[in-house]
Amino acid sequence: MDCKARVNIGGYSRGGKTRGDNQAEDHDMGSTEKYTPCGIIDEDSGQLLYINFGSSSYKTRDFIVDTLIQWWKTMTPEQKQDN
Repeated sequence: MDCKARVNIGGYSRGGKTRGDNQAEDHDMGSTEKYTPCGIIDEDSGQLLYINFGSSSYKTRDFIVDTLIQWWKTMTPEQKQDN
């Protein structure tokens, strides 16, 4: 589980470069909306199990706990028993 630095939300990313035929704006034109990504990864397989995005008002420790709770709620009883 890890949280990363806040990211701007908008039509731009990776310096204006995109994957595929999508179009991105060349510059960040003053976006004020930012989100913090927090993900849970299976260390054995490297598979992303769950990802959550929170607003910049989240404190890291609270956000990690909130992410764990939300992930747990998405699991079936069998999955919970395996974890």
